[in-house]
Amino acid sequence: MKTRIAFLLLVVVVVLSEVQGQGLVIEPCLAWMKPQPTCPVNERYTCCKTCFELTCSTRNIAVKCAPPCYGGCICRDGYIRAVTNGRCIPIKSCPLIFPIG
Repeated sequence: MKTRIAFLLLVVVVVLSEVQGQGLVIEPCLAWMKPQPTCPVNERYTCCKTCFELTCSTRNIAVKCAPPCYGGCICRDGYIRAVTNGRCIPIKSCPLIFPIG
């Protein structure tokens, strides 16, 4: 029995390593959520986000986030909100922002 459990744990570790190596994020809350949440293109669901997402115009602002957190869709790595509550676009697609003065 112990050998079987050890083998299953090894399989889980290998599978998780493969998934994380592909840049996917494992969200533990998704295991019990029915129906599974869906997100728009270039977004993924997270179990715990603690503050607003950066946008093209706010991307250079330092943000401190604190609990409590809540679940919701966020931009995938390499993407950012075009505007508040807007769609996620590649960061390199943001227009250049020039300082005033």
